Amino acid sequence: MTRFSFFTTGELRARGETRQSIRDGIDCGSWYRVIKGWYATSASPEDAVLAMRIGGRLGCVSALELHGAWVPPASGVHVVFPTGASDRRTAGRTPGPSIIRHWSAPWDRTGSAFAVAPLEVDDWLTIEADGRAAHAREAALTADRQRVVRLMRHGRIVLQFACAAIMYDFEAVLTAVEDVMARHAPLG
Repeated sequence: MTRFSFFTTGELRARGETRQSIRDGIDCGSWYRVIKGWYATSASPEDAVLAMRIGGRLGCVSALELHGAWVPPASGVHVVFPTGASDRRTAGRTPGPSIIRHWSAPWDRTGSAFAVAPLEVDDWLTIEADGRAAHAREAALTADRQRVVRLMRHGRIVLQFACAAIMYDFEAVLTAVEDVMARHAPLG
């Protein structure tokens, strides 16, 4: 298991768990029921659990932060919903973190089956979100440039996008990433 995980009842049963052992796991705090048919380990992040409970998955900067990326402070919980989803699970929600809703495209292969939008970067491509706050000091900017040079010396292509572009012009960012992947992806 990873540091946290989500499982369907079927996945737990395939691992050899029985109804009783699932109940025992819940009773001892090893995992708990998130929604019907889905369970999480006790180490699962609250934001990922919240996303699943309201019918989506953690996405955008919330997923990046979970993967260890720098994100702007206090950006709310970004939740990606399947195209056909409604807001019914968020209606009448008790006050808590603000939810920023995103709607997945019909061709989005992850759908809502994952609690956290996967971060998939091949071993030849690095995609970064940059903002002024990350480079407020000269030393931070210098360190960032040195890191990019190290990555490129090891054969990686580095794409850097402004946070504002990712948030407000995502289609252009996506097009740029797809173009680079189409032209530079290793064969085979």
